[in-house]
Amino acid sequence: SAPHDHGYVLRIGRDGAGKYGGEIVYAIGTVTANAAGVVASANGHFAHKVQLYDPKLAQTAAVTDFLVNDTVGWNAPAHVEAGDSGDFYGLDQHRNRILRISPQAKVVRAYAMPATPTGKTDLAGDFRVCEAKEQFYVVGRGGDIRCIGFDGEVRWTEKGGTASGPGGLCAY
Repeated sequence: SAPHDHGYVLRIGRDGAGKYGGEIVYAIGTVTANAAGVVASANGHFAHKVQLYDPKLAQTAAVTDFLVNDTVGWNAPAHVEAGDSGDFYGLDQHRNRILRISPQAKVVRAYAMPATPTGKTDLAGDFRVCEAKEQFYVVGRGGDIRCIGFDGEVRWTEKGGTASGPGGLCAY
């Protein structure tokens, strides 16, 4: 963390070159970038937003439509992911949905996720998106992985035994 209670992000090209870093909004859960270099951060706590930045890390816009309060907690959005289209996906785990966000911070669509059988004790903690197959790979905090279509239907479930939080799903 950088001084003044801000977060810090370091962007590195796939070839290891082009390193660039700077301060961003505090309470970073995860950070990602699309192919155009637009950066998005998932910020829980009091920020409760997906914040967007230009390639030089200047703040451009934000989406704040994530459920946080004294009842459910202050940790949403739990994760942000970049899709191949260049859009971003933010996990609104307390509403059982994923928001699709354009690089201009417009909510393109909200994707419903069925609640888990164990309810709040197994909230979604992480996910990956595959736009080509129109599906999400969602891991609950209890470790189970579900493949959920963009239509909200569960395509398969894999029982897990390891608890997970943000960053806990490595690949799909």
